[in-house]
Amino acid sequence: MRTASCLLLLALGAAAQTASEGVLFEEDPAVPELLEKGDRAAKAQDWRGAMDAWQRILEQYPDRVVAENEDSVLWTPADQICRRRLARLPAEALALYNARYAAVAEQTLARGDRESTRRTATRFFCTPAGGRAMEALGSEYEASGAFEMAVRCWEEVVDLHPSGTVRPETVARLALLYARLGLKDRLAALLARFATMTVRARGEMTTVGELAGRVEKAELPARGPVSVGPDLTLGDIPGESPIPRSVKWRLSIMSRDAAPRVEERGWRVVERAPLGLQTYPALSGGRLLVNIGRGLMAIDAQSGELRWTSGFSPRPAVTPAGPSLPAGVFQAVPQEFWYHRFYVTVQDGIAYWNLWDKGKAARLCATRVEDGRAVWDWTDDRTGVVPDLDLTGPPLVWRDRVLVGGVGKEQKGSEAWIAAFSRGTGKLLWKRFLASYEATNMGRAPGQRPAYAPVIAAGGSHIYVCTNNGALVCLDHDGGFVWATKYLPPERRNPMWWAEMGFAETWDLSPVIFLGEDVLFVSTDGRHCFRVNGRTGRGYLKTDGSLPSMQVVAREDCKHLVAVDGEVLTLIGRECKTFDMEMRRRRSGILHVKELSARQTYCGRGLVTKDSVYVPVRRKKEHELLVFDREMDNPRTIPWPAATPPGILLLSGRTLISVSPTEILGLSEDPPPEAPEKPPEETPAPPDDGDTDKPVPEEESEPPVEDPPSPEDER
Repeated sequence: MRTASCLLLLALGAAAQTASEGVLFEEDPAVPELLEKGDRAAKAQDWRGAMDAWQRILEQYPDRVVAENEDSVLWTPADQICRRRLARLPAEALALYNARYAAVAEQTLARGDRESTRRTATRFFCTPAGGRAMEALGSEYEASGAFEMAVRCWEEVVDLHPSGTVRPETVARLALLYARLGLKDRLAALLARFATMTVRARGEMTTVGELAGRVEKAELPARGPVSVGPDLTLGDIPGESPIPRSVKWRLSIMSRDAAPRVEERGWRVVERAPLGLQTYPALSGGRLLVNIGRGLMAIDAQSGELRWTSGFSPRPAVTPAGPSLPAGVFQAVPQEFWYHRFYVTVQDGIAYWNLWDKGKAARLCATRVEDGRAVWDWTDDRTGVVPDLDLTGPPLVWRDRVLVGGVGKEQKGSEAWIAAFSRGTGKLLWKRFLASYEATNMGRAPGQRPAYAPVIAAGGSHIYVCTNNGALVCLDHDGGFVWATKYLPPERRNPMWWAEMGFAETWDLSPVIFLGEDVLFVSTDGRHCFRVNGRTGRGYLKTDGSLPSMQVVAREDCKHLVAVDGEVLTLIGRECKTFDMEMRRRRSGILHVKELSARQTYCGRGLVTKDSVYVPVRRKKEHELLVFDREMDNPRTIPWPAATPPGILLLSGRTLISVSPTEILGLSEDPPPEAPEKPPEETPAPPDDGDTDKPVPEEESEPPVEDPPSPEDER
């Protein structure tokens, strides 16, 4: 019987281990079959069969992706592969293609709207109308500032279009973009073909080579990192480094009437205390903005006074000790609320945050930081809402839109999505499926499904999204698929199936940083750092030189911090490291490392200043704050001046702020005030009952305390 049980556990472990690798993009088994069918037909010179197979993908599966080969870690759009294969057909095959689709392409392009132009360019590219549509699409992208997308469109026309003819204006504009973006190798290759091509620029005739040379000599603005994340700091590094010694002000964010957390343990139902609020605050103009899921609070960072609230019903109360949450604010929330994360991102005086709305979903809200007034109409169900998604990720304000990651509702919680909203109106512009994660997680109790948070970075014309399952997806300005990659599953501490409990959270909240040309991706536990080319997704450079895997980490280890100062990236987590962002090949890229001891548990989120690194630590009895220099050396241990563990650390002036799952603290450098001495207790006078002759009872005197005998007396 014991042998049978072990075999059953091993079978479950094998099934879960296979499922843990089930990271699925928007794939379809029909696409590889049609690609292979077209390849076989082209090899046999069956041009009609090849065209039918590839054109079917363009029309029926335009948004699908496919792996480049069986051993590849890179996925590319299937329509791009089909356009390239059609363009490389011989002239006789292309004549058949134009005879069939040229008229349809002309009719589609003649409609004149943007969607018809895009459809003609992507589905009928090899026709004359398709080439003109691709050029026009690139012009639209250039006008909107999406230069990388314009480059991609014009490159397809110059390099792939079977007509072999391209307008001089398109070549000139492509050369100018190459020069402005610093793509010297591609500019040299283009000029080798078209340097002497004449083109009219500003009313005079010149050559493409001369025109590109003028722009190449101009000074270009530096392109710094552009990213966002709940644990990501890419703003100015604070210059102050205060040492907290006392509590300046305090605000509890966990009311006593919060419903207990119910867990089903087999046949038993266990009630536990709520996990605490998972909130990621922000500082703006001396105000601390805290999203508690039921509303947004603006608190004066120095005094702790409540400035305004948004979304609350009823409004928080203000007491002499500071603001307090209204009674019953967490009483009606379901169990899923405590596994949700709540964020606030500030851009140009507007705070963007997700509000727990209508039972089991979160919507995106926009509020003015100055006075707390709503920017969007919350009564409109089309504002900040995606009907079938729960917005769980940190918002990224990028150009004229706000990008937010989310997951599917109810049974589709393993699907990662991204949505784009209009920055001015809050209306949904587009949404895009990213990846799903299929795993048999038998160990997780009902109600414990975490709300995964896709982290977003943006640069140029591209959007980079990291999902909870180790997938890194690159999208274009309109949500189109550019490339995707995924990383190997983590190392498991236990080969049995219950190790699956921690895996789903392993890659959660992994920072993504855009560095101008490359994309940097940091694993959740901070052990590994990956770098790929942002345009192609290739490179897969791992900085520590070991196998591309990582260890499963606990929940409290998932709140790390990344700070960028010049070319140095600082990561605070279970392992504190500094990376050289240049990361030369065949080098680790790691500059300094400091690992916490086994008795120290990293909690909350650290802080990086000009000369110090703060690492909050939770211990069994007294909590600590470890302070290192920027080289992760010369540690100092500062006793934490509060009974609750440290939380997310922020700095406003010389006031250190800690936002934990249960309370918010403003900490001061002043020593704690000494407790005043209690005055001696006075003996109450006997009651005056009018009988002056009644004797007053004498107080019983205590016997004198004798000194203890000395050792000589005892002998």
